[in-house]
Amino acid sequence: MCELQKMYGCAKKTGVWQFLLLLGLTVISLGIFADDTGKDLLAGTSESLVKTLSGTGMKFVYLTEGIVSLAAYIKTKNLLVLSGVIVVSVFFNIILHIAGSTT
Repeated sequence: MCELQKMYGCAKKTGVWQFLLLLGLTVISLGIFADDTGKDLLAGTSESLVKTLSGTGMKFVYLTEGIVSLAAYIKTKNLLVLSGVIVVSVFFNIILHIAGSTT
């Protein structure tokens, strides 16, 4: 008997539960994403997303990036992690500008 089977039980039972979970999620998603009328369920959401992220949402994105990078720096003691905040912020602003100009 291998170590994984000792730790996690029988591999066959785990595979069956994973398959049933995947099947259940697939069946649920069919009802959520299916629309027989053919209308676009996400129509108008890109404009509101760009407005949100261009305004107040950007502050929360920067705050979240700062907190996560500070926690990662404390864990790793690597200054390159903190420079990742600047890289991600610049990249995010470029992508937001490109997405905002196409709508």
